Amino acid sequence: MGGMPFHLYWGDDRAALLEEVTNWPTYYPADLSGEAVAQEMMAH
Repeated sequence: MGGMPFHLYWGDDRAALLEEVTNWPTYYPADLSGEAVAQEMMAH
C-alpha cells in the first residue's frame, strides 16, 4: 500500500521557511492501520 504523504506550508520566503522548519509533519489517509502507517514511515 503506497500512502501519498504531503506537506503544507505557505508564505513568500521559501529560504526562511526551509531554515526554520526542521521537523516536517507527514499525513497519511485516515483508513490506514497503525501497522500500515509504521510500514510507510520505515520505508522512508
